[in-house]
Amino acid sequence: MDLKDRDVYFKAKNAEELLFALNEKESHIIIQGDFKKEFEENTQLPLMEEQMGFHL
Repeated sequence: MDLKDRDVYFKAKNAEELLFALNEKESHIIIQGDFKKEFEENTQLPLMEEQMGFHL
């Protein structure tokens, strides 16, 4: 099996590593460690009224 046949994952542990992976157009990026929580908090989109009713 050669490299293009297996899944290769870039592991980002901070914003700089994530930006690097995005600039390199990595196909799979795993956000790890404490940075995962920070990333989730900073990327939450506000819910629309229809979605709020659905999530309750």
